[in-house]
Amino acid sequence: MAKLSVPTLQPIPQATTPEPVLRTTCCIVGGGPAGAMLGLLLARQDIPVVLLESHVDFDRDFRGDTVFPSVLDVMYELGLIDKLMNIPHTKISKLRMQTPKGTIALADYSRLRIRFPHVTILPQPNFISLLVEEAKQYPHFQVLMGAQVDGLIEESGQVCGVRYRGQNGRGEVRAQLTVGADGRFSRVRKLAGLEPKLAEPTMDILWTRLSRKPSDPDLATVIQSDKGILSVSPRPDVWQLGYPIPKGGYARVRERGLEALRRSIAGIAPLFEDRVDEIKDWKHISVFSIQAYCLKRWYAPGVLLIGDSAHAMSPIAGAGINLAVQDAVTASNILGEKLKANDVQLVDMARIQRERTLPVKLIQGHQQKLQKRLVEPLEKEGTPPNLPVMMRVFFSIPFLRDIPMKVLSFGLRPVHIKA
Repeated sequence: MAKLSVPTLQPIPQATTPEPVLRTTCCIVGGGPAGAMLGLLLARQDIPVVLLESHVDFDRDFRGDTVFPSVLDVMYELGLIDKLMNIPHTKISKLRMQTPKGTIALADYSRLRIRFPHVTILPQPNFISLLVEEAKQYPHFQVLMGAQVDGLIEESGQVCGVRYRGQNGRGEVRAQLTVGADGRFSRVRKLAGLEPKLAEPTMDILWTRLSRKPSDPDLATVIQSDKGILSVSPRPDVWQLGYPIPKGGYARVRERGLEALRRSIAGIAPLFEDRVDEIKDWKHISVFSIQAYCLKRWYAPGVLLIGDSAHAMSPIAGAGINLAVQDAVTASNILGEKLKANDVQLVDMARIQRERTLPVKLIQGHQQKLQKRLVEPLEKEGTPPNLPVMMRVFFSIPFLRDIPMKVLSFGLRPVHIKA
């Protein structure tokens, strides 16, 4: 077998004062969907886990909250689907795009012969909290909130844990394996020397929310007009709106003023004309810089990256949670017995990357094509978007339209929890 080359780890300064030390089998950094799911799956196998989350809670604005059928299948396999469905949520079976030339059906999950023929929109903090609370039922699981990792512990060229600043001071977690699940700005990734080469992003998205009335339709759509583009997604009590702008265009939007932005949103979607005044301040607007990448290598000796740490996704089509959960399930399936035997090798982590890379890149390619179609009209203000005839034909044929929908939901093949 060819020898695997690995990046050189950054030297970490040694601590000068004694620190509290936790010893575990797997240290997971980051309490997002990938980290919380992996923590639960390993805990179910009686594998000692410590989960470190840098924030004191999971409640952050404008995190992805689209849960695809494959994630619902995983929750079903875990016996948690009823608890998940008790969280206030919205079920969406159809996604449409409204254009000046008519409405295009982008997806219709009700056509698929699957257990859950819909996507479910629910607050991501609630989803993560459910996973963590369930993991706490297992004796070998521990979560530390407000623990910010600032160093990797390295011995003989291998990572064997992390140093962190916690709510009660500094500490260490010593572990056989450290998993970086700490998102697109991953500290673990940077410390391990696994930083991605970033392509120049083409657009930003402004996120905001407006109230939702009982009489409003249950509608998930992308609206294109000569006044701009708006993604519209229903939450149980609010609408979440995504307003794409050219990359670096936020300063220009602010120069025009908040009233101009409100008029633009109302012009694109008249449904919101009577409530755009709810956007009273720029603090009600969140700017998201779209950046997509997939690392050339997801691992180094003693450390593995999953979720956004390994592959940041565009918010277009909302596939982030889906891929993060699939990464966690794959990692758990491959590493469970290895962790029990204290025998995790680079080839095992390479296998995880190999199984997950193609699905990630397929979806990223699909997102880039959609994003390109969104960006072009933004660069020429007042120019109505014009979708290619072939794209219109493709989405008008149901069985063709089902293909990207299945790949987006399940990847090349469904991922299931290993019994």
